[in-house]
Amino acid sequence: MKLIAERSHLAEINDVIEELTRQNKRLTIINRIAQSINVEMSYDEIIHQVAGPLKKVLPYDLLSFCLIENNQLIIKSGIPKDQKILGEGWVLHAENSAPWKAIHDKHCFLRQDIPNDPHQYQEDEDLLSLPIRSAIMAPLLVNNEVIGALNFGSKNTYAYREQDFLFVQQLADQLAVCLKNTQLF
Repeated sequence: MKLIAERSHLAEINDVIEELTRQNKRLTIINRIAQSINVEMSYDEIIHQVAGPLKKVLPYDLLSFCLIENNQLIIKSGIPKDQKILGEGWVLHAENSAPWKAIHDKHCFLRQDIPNDPHQYQEDEDLLSLPIRSAIMAPLLVNNEVIGALNFGSKNTYAYREQDFLFVQQLADQLAVCLKNTQLF
């Protein structure tokens, strides 16, 4: 009985070490991204600086960021680059939109199983055609002002965990400062 308890305790310790290692890698990536983005970069260059390192710590098949311009949410850049549906220039209207929900709530919004979600959003049909099954959206905040949203999508249901919230929001906060600086430049 004692041996089973010790093994269980060891497994818990290993899980904690694994999670701390993952969080450390994520913080390192945020730091590297922040250092590598400069005000002269285009939106496409920025998304490519972000995309590569992120693949190591957060699964995604679709990555984009959109900015608010004239009360419209417009996708400025994304991965894959040649995306026609929900690609560059796509406008997400404020009515019943998941990225807009993240913006209005000012915190991450997680959708684990889009096809079976009882609440359907305007972009769901487009997401399912890609076929994106889960998503996480984070507001891009600068000094508590929302300038847009950072969006991740996966072809797998339940690809994201609630533990991903902190990382995605920290990344979005850092990216928001970089994007705001680029806009000002």
